[in-house]
Amino acid sequence: MKKLLYIAMCIFMLSSCSADTSMSDTGEFHQLHELDNHQDASVFLYTSKRIYFYEIIESKDQDNAVFTLYEQNMKDNSIRISGTIDGFYMTVGSPVPLEDGLAFTVCTKEGEELTNCLYCYADGTLSRIYTWDSNIPMSYISRISEKELALFYPCSEARDGEEAYIYRILRVNLTEHTGEEIVRFRYNITGGEGEIVPTVDYSNGLFHIFVKSVQGSGSSYSICSLDADGEKTAEYSIDLEDFLYLEPVSSYDSVYRIRCLEGGFFVLQTLNSRIIIFEETGGRLVQVDAPECLRAFPEGYKIAESCGGRPDEIYFVNMFQDHLIKFDTSSRQFTESRIEKEEDESYIKSVYINPDGRILVNMEGYFYTKKLF
Repeated sequence: MKKLLYIAMCIFMLSSCSADTSMSDTGEFHQLHELDNHQDASVFLYTSKRIYFYEIIESKDQDNAVFTLYEQNMKDNSIRISGTIDGFYMTVGSPVPLEDGLAFTVCTKEGEELTNCLYCYADGTLSRIYTWDSNIPMSYISRISEKELALFYPCSEARDGEEAYIYRILRVNLTEHTGEEIVRFRYNITGGEGEIVPTVDYSNGLFHIFVKSVQGSGSSYSICSLDADGEKTAEYSIDLEDFLYLEPVSSYDSVYRIRCLEGGFFVLQTLNSRIIIFEETGGRLVQVDAPECLRAFPEGYKIAESCGGRPDEIYFVNMFQDHLIKFDTSSRQFTESRIEKEEDESYIKSVYINPDGRILVNMEGYFYTKKLF
């Protein structure tokens, strides 16, 4: 009986939002039949003019797969191959749009050797721009300018009988193929103390970093802002203890993504797809009154993959409940929209949003677009 009551409470939490959420009108779905032959494809970016997607093909002649990048021109719906990457091991996501292309990171493997790579597709050519050594195939990139990206990645090291995680932030020049380290953080695994940095964002000329500081048996959380030279311009302490503690399962959640929006808003997403939003007010961060469903557990909302658009908007998606929520910092309004499936039993694999407010949805391997907001 208690188990049934708990399940019912979870369903209620996931299906309800607070009263300050308005509902938007939506258009009709349009199927992209040109992608019917690419049902196993994964989308990188959905822009106003193009869709960039990739497929992984196993190669009989190599130990690892081959990564193939495609682009679809939305004007005439033509599709062409934009380039391939041999020895593909895994993609670590975080693609960013360029004026006429995109940049993204992947990990390749030759034998037992892993190589982390930054690729750029521009002027019709796919090029490897920068590589770095790390035994952790994880990285994030943000756009500083058309010629420069911010690169964040962790690695582990063992020295003098101690193990540690090192978190590095670099500025990578896409023209000169060089990387300059801005700052690094260190967490001593052996001693159980230091600074854990799971995520970084770049906006408005600043690096915004989520930091978990561990000292002894205690820990604290903060968001730091650094300038282009790595100098700290601001640091905000935040209380996340009650938010991160998951009472139903007696365990803790972890932050793994941060986004900074225009107007001094910071959005944090956890590994369990839960959202909390803060606003800078009077030199400190204050939690924003947001719909309760954004922080619900076990199946909440995550930051939706969107390309460009307005710097004061962010989208949250819950594919289990077939919903999107837009947060506009200028009006402080949350707008809810339902992703209407083609059939009741359709399974939504992914959702992408372009700067024009249209969504691209992968349902059961087929791709559909519609006007959303």
